[in-house]
Amino acid sequence: EALAESKDKVSDFIFEESGILQKDIRFLSSKILEIKIDCYPVPSLENFKGKNLSFKVLVVFGLKIPLERIEKIIQSFKFKEVKILHSSQGLSELKIAGVENSIFLEIGGEETQIFLINNSKLEKISELSIGGRAFSKDLASILGQRERVARELKERYSKGELSMAVKNRVGEILAKTQENWYKNLKETIKKINPSGLLPFNFYLFGGTAQLPEIQKILEQGDWQDINFTEEVQVKLFSLKDYYNYFNLQKESLSSIFLNNPQYVPSFLIFYARKNL
Repeated sequence: EALAESKDKVSDFIFEESGILQKDIRFLSSKILEIKIDCYPVPSLENFKGKNLSFKVLVVFGLKIPLERIEKIIQSFKFKEVKILHSSQGLSELKIAGVENSIFLEIGGEETQIFLINNSKLEKISELSIGGRAFSKDLASILGQRERVARELKERYSKGELSMAVKNRVGEILAKTQENWYKNLKETIKKINPSGLLPFNFYLFGGTAQLPEIQKILEQGDWQDINFTEEVQVKLFSLKDYYNYFNLQKESLSSIFLNNPQYVPSFLIFYARKNL
């Protein structure tokens, strides 16, 4: 019953925010993350009594038509079994020492997703519609280049492969995008927990996580109107630091895969599949 009600609430929210009808949504999975009886967390409903029940549920969904198109493409490869998952499902399984209370930022191409982890539990998820492509588009516009060329320049900039003069010019161009991204991030984080304390650890992953502007603004930005437990600290979340936890054989994996946070979302999806 709790899972069914959570889907109804998600459908109502999507309709209010975007006007998309429930019939156009397809729910892929739902999982109870937390149960409370009279405001106290309990491991299950068995052997517990109380008047008020509350559930925290992770619901994964997508639009029907795009999902059907994706499935048709996948079916053409004739895989025996296919599941469509989300990186949040992998994050909800993490029990890594040191990240029990953290804010994870998945900075993708089109958007930035925010995951609040409290006591090793996925507490809240939010997002802002600004990602790495916004940086590439601004570079392309100002330099008069194609977006693909600008994206490659941005990636070389992130890796420190540019001359000092070019690096400084690219940094100047990206500064405005950086400020806009940070402004929107702050407003979104305020809505996640408007009155309480937030974890001070930021873990970044995704294709744009290595951009120096992202790490710099998080470390040096003005956070005075948001309450963190301590001074903000920022770290890239890459598999090289946690391969033991995931039971990965370090010697058999490419250093590019281990070191690059771009591949973390794909691995979290794989990790979620293993824990289903």
